[in-house]
Amino acid sequence: MNARVVVPLEDIQRDIRVMRREIVRRHQGPLPAPQTLGEYEQVLPGLAERIVSMAEREQAHRHELERTDLTQDYRISRAGQGLGLIALLVIAALAAYLGFLGHPGWAVAVAGIDIAAVVGVFVTGQWRSVEPVPDVPEELAEEEDPSQTIESEQRREIGQRRRAQRRDAPAESEGGDEG
Repeated sequence: MNARVVVPLEDIQRDIRVMRREIVRRHQGPLPAPQTLGEYEQVLPGLAERIVSMAEREQAHRHELERTDLTQDYRISRAGQGLGLIALLVIAALAAYLGFLGHPGWAVAVAGIDIAAVVGVFVTGQWRSVEPVPDVPEELAEEEDPSQTIESEQRREIGQRRRAQRRDAPAESEGGDEG
C-alpha cells in the first residue's frame, strides 16, 4: 500500500515565503561596540562604566607586564656584558702573567683564545640582533581599518617566539656545523 500525503497548496506557498533573517555584528577590540555597550548600560545602569574600567585596568596590567619583560631583558643583557668583560680581563691578566713567568707560547695561546672568543661574541651577537619584522597575522591583514595595531596578546606571542628562537639559536648553530 502506497500512502500519499497531500499537502494543500497554501501550506506550501506559506512555507516558501518564510525566510530566516539574521543580523550579525562583528567587532574587534578590548571594548564592546558602542551600541552593545549602550545595551549593557540599559540592562544594568553603571555596567558600561565598569566594563570600560575593567578594560583600562587590563591594558595597564599588560603594559606593566611588557615593561617588566623589557626591563628584565635589559638587565640580563647588561649583566652578561659585565660578566663577559670580567672574564676577558681575567684571561688577559692570566696571559700577561704567563708571559711574565717566561712562558711566551702559553701566553700567546691564552691571549689568542681570548681574542677569538671576543671576536666570536661580536660576530654572532650582531648576527642574532638582526631580527626580521614579524608578519602581520592574516586576521589583521584582512581588516578594513589599516590603522589598527597588533593586539597585546599577539605582541606577547611574537615576543615569546623571538625569545625561544634566541634560546634555541646557539644549539642549532652548534649542531649544524658538525660533520
